Amino acid sequence: MLDLYGLVVFVVEILTLVVPGFVIARVAGLSGWSAAAAAPLLAYGVTTLAGPASAALGLRWNALVFLVACGILAGLLVAMRMFLPDRFGLGLRPADPTVASLERARLADLVMVGGVIVGGVLTVMTALRGMGSLGAIHQDWDAVFHANAIQFILDNGNADPSALAAVNDYESAAFYYPNSFHALTATVGGVTGAGVPELLNSQIALVGGLAGLGLAALLRAFGARVITAAVAPILLAAFASFPYDTLWRGPVLPFALGVALIPAYLLLVEAALSTRSVGTVVLAAIATCGLIGLQPSTAVTGIVFAVALVGYRAILARRRAKGDVLIGALIGLTTLLFGIQSIIQAAGVRVIDIQDWPAVESPGQAVGQVLLLNHGASYPQFWLVALAGLGVLTAHRIRQLWWWLAGTAVFVVLFVMAASYEGDLVAQLTGLWWNDRWRFAGIIILGVAVLAAHGFTVITDGLHSLARRAGADRRLGSRTVLAASALAVLAVFGLFSSGFYSGYNSGRMSNAYRGGPLVTGDEQAAMDELASLVPPGGRVMNDPNDGSPWMYALNGVSPMFGHIVNPFAVDGKGVDQQDLLLSFNCLDSDQHVRDLVERYDIDYVYLGSGFIREEFHRFAGLEDLEEVDSLREVWSDEDNDLAIYQVDLAPLAAEESRACERSSAARSDQG
Repeated sequence: MLDLYGLVVFVVEILTLVVPGFVIARVAGLSGWSAAAAAPLLAYGVTTLAGPASAALGLRWNALVFLVACGILAGLLVAMRMFLPDRFGLGLRPADPTVASLERARLADLVMVGGVIVGGVLTVMTALRGMGSLGAIHQDWDAVFHANAIQFILDNGNADPSALAAVNDYESAAFYYPNSFHALTATVGGVTGAGVPELLNSQIALVGGLAGLGLAALLRAFGARVITAAVAPILLAAFASFPYDTLWRGPVLPFALGVALIPAYLLLVEAALSTRSVGTVVLAAIATCGLIGLQPSTAVTGIVFAVALVGYRAILARRRAKGDVLIGALIGLTTLLFGIQSIIQAAGVRVIDIQDWPAVESPGQAVGQVLLLNHGASYPQFWLVALAGLGVLTAHRIRQLWWWLAGTAVFVVLFVMAASYEGDLVAQLTGLWWNDRWRFAGIIILGVAVLAAHGFTVITDGLHSLARRAGADRRLGSRTVLAASALAVLAVFGLFSSGFYSGYNSGRMSNAYRGGPLVTGDEQAAMDELASLVPPGGRVMNDPNDGSPWMYALNGVSPMFGHIVNPFAVDGKGVDQQDLLLSFNCLDSDQHVRDLVERYDIDYVYLGSGFIREEFHRFAGLEDLEEVDSLREVWSDEDNDLAIYQVDLAPLAAEESRACERSSAARSDQG
């Protein structure tokens, strides 16, 4: 599943995500675990700010520019700590953590490191098993856009979010798409020379590990037991709804990364609230920019949890409220200051469309899916349910984490609304998350995993108590018996869950890696042939829904359509794109279509087989191309229904061809 080359890609990916951000966090005064957990989020935050800035300065985005930007931020933090007054000179109270700091212990750190590594490796292996190989092509909707966006940045060095209009919205007068994921992934591609599928899949495989690292650090920072913090990443790797369902379905990869980094975000918010220092406020602002640059809805998700934290702190001590609100306002203002360029770019552009998917179940069924962990599945994940249920029954032991559970409860409510209710209010409340119950199900797992880890600890304590009564403590020592108890519980869970549900979850992942319908092995061979024909700078007319947009990420050939186009929303594309999709087979007789061919330098046409959805079919303008005199078939694979045509304009015909007449009739029927 993973050869030496793939291992190198993973190592470079991890180093890129962790090392620069870790240095920045340490410079600002964060402790080791918080710094490690926050490092990837800070890396995305720097990318969010430096990407547009590099484009404005005419610099080509690459690893060197990224590292220089990280160095500038680190230097800025050093200067701030040296020359600006503590607590901004506003008379704020000194350090006031939500939970008293725990004494660091080397053994505790080693146990947590072990848990994070085991959880991370488990998610990587589960994901790779579902993929089949690191170079496998993801066959669902959004994968091709993410792939082509990465390739675009690699080719052009332009990390400005508005530049991604070139992928599939080049007629848009105003365009903005958060691109921090794509830009940072492109830096890894520039260093390793890895193909885009490998870059995309390595990021997919790392999502669960990043979430596990953040969750372990968050739990420890808020006073959870070492066992709870260490086992949380391992148990997280067993849940289907997150990370796996967000990675095979869609994939909503930038969103999934943002969700994975929410625990790290709350660590930074807690650091800012408790230390009230300039450095931690700046880090929290950079982290907010990072979530916005990944997917704005994840920033809102993080803010919901942050509000729960501030509320909890106020309940514990009212005197904190005024200072916490002031720090929150400073984080917001600093975010605005640092992210002003992206905010100006996004102004007036609809970054998130309000969606309203139909209700699919009753409220009771939706609640049952949350409680039994069987959303989108035939049966529940019973053993995780058992652990989480025990965690709920003993939740009074983890009062310091009630705010985290309260934040989770908000998304349980939104999940039920999205799954079970219709109406404008529901659409507005859930619209930031695309009214998508799958996304809410993923967020909820962040809270359920904490309950499961706590339930695991309760069982471990019970087993330890039995062993102590049998005199094991006297013979072996309390720590040894406790560790043995935890390992025994973990082994039993792993056995009963068939290897931490790894086979089950890899099976779900494989839904997106079946060698079709978008790009089969035969279609990859056809695209290789196409690449040998198309001259530099030429473009290829294609059907956006037959897998052909992958030609750019796989072969560097520019398609007219670099992403999927919903047949029921063609009117949302540019006028030229609409005309080409609906009237391209009128090339013989329509001067406007011929002008578009000249304008966009269309030299070839590629037709793949198989569509992204079973109900989709060939766009009207690409039907019956064999009847168009201005197209010459230069390659075909009749067995697999693949064809390549070269544009060779015939004299303008006075009458429409039969192919054009049929497409005109189809357009009339649709209109």
